[in-house]
Order: sequence, then structure tokens, then C-alpha cells
Amino acid sequence: MQRTPHADRGPESARLSPRDLWNLSGVLTLSRFPMAVVFPFVAPHREAAIGLYVLMGLTDFFDGYIARKRGQVSHIGAVLDGWLDKIFHVNAAWSLVIYYDMPGWWMLCWFSREIVQGVQIPFLVGRFAQGRVRPHHATPIGKLTTWLLAAAIFSVLFGVPIVAQALTPVIGLLGLAAAGGYLRRFLRELPGLDPQPRPQPRPQPRPQPRAHPLEPPARMG
Repeated sequence: MQRTPHADRGPESARLSPRDLWNLSGVLTLSRFPMAVVFPFVAPHREAAIGLYVLMGLTDFFDGYIARKRGQVSHIGAVLDGWLDKIFHVNAAWSLVIYYDMPGWWMLCWFSREIVQGVQIPFLVGRFAQGRVRPHHATPIGKLTTWLLAAAIFSVLFGVPIVAQALTPVIGLLGLAAAGGYLRRFLRELPGLDPQPRPQPRPQPRPQPRAHPLEPPARMG
């Protein structure tokens, strides 16, 4: 998972530069897209599907680790990291529906966070076209949601769907809570749509001119 040094600045503080991906951490990030494409084809083979999912998780960990160690942290890497994770997990989930008889409605809970965040897409199209978009890093609730989703997918792949069944409503509720935080943060970036007005800075008092000390009266005579 990559981070960017511009995360705390405005949404247009850094441009997406594809050249920043020509390094080891960038290649690891991009490798999750072909993995997402291949997963539905290997999903019928349980061992291969488990191995590919583990490999995806390793690339997700090491791309950020290597980027920080080698000073290769980039804005585009942080943005693509989140989107490629979503693509992979959606492909993995519907593959489980097809080949492992997983109830399709589970996906509504598993991706409640992404469904709510979908309202941002019309606003992000213009930013992506301009090469400007701000990566939103996961909150603690968002990270917990992702870990529980991984546990649910593993439980289905290992043939223990009862664990996924118990986790599914929890994932849905946590996903909604995480999405609410992301959505509030997104709305604060839109002019005129800030649900919580930001405190205005207090005007600084102007410095007063320093008074000159009174001179002693002149002596007479």
C-alpha cells in the first residue's frame, strides 16, 4: 500500500505522472491488474485461487514497503493502489459467486463502502482527465473492513463459508461507517458543500507603535 507525501495538501496539489511508476514498487502495484483479470479463470481451481490471492496481498504490502525504503513514493502509485485493490476484490467476489455457490447478495455487504463512494465518480472524472486527483488513505475502520473482507474470501476458498456468512453483515456495517468518513472528507473538498464549516482564522491584532519614553523637563537657568 503506497502513500504519498502530498496526502495532506489540497486535491490538486500533485499531478499524476505515469513516469513515477517505472520502478519496482510501481511494477508491483500495476501487477495487481493482470492478477484481477486472471483470477476468474483460475478460481475453479481452489489451490491456484488461494495462491493468487496470497500473491496479490504480498504485492499490496511490498509495493508500499519498497516505495518508502527506496524513496519511490509517488502520487500516482497511491491513487492506483486503492483502485486496483477494489478491482481485484470485486473480480474475486463474483468469481466466488459463480464457482463456489456464494450468495450474490453478500457482495452488497462486502462492497457497501465502494457503493457509497460511487457517488464520487462523476466528480472525479474531470480530475482524472486533468491528471489531478487526491488519494484517500484508509482509516482504521477502513483497514479493519479490508482485513475482514480478506478473511471472508479466504473462508469461502477454504470451504468454510459459515465464517464468511457471520462476517458478511459486520463487513457491511463497517464498510458503511468507513464510507461515511471518506464521503465527509470528500465533501469538504467541494466548494459550497462542506457539511461542517471550517473555523475561520482569527484576525491578528495590528502591532501598536511603541511609545517613546517621556523626556525629562529641561532645567531652567
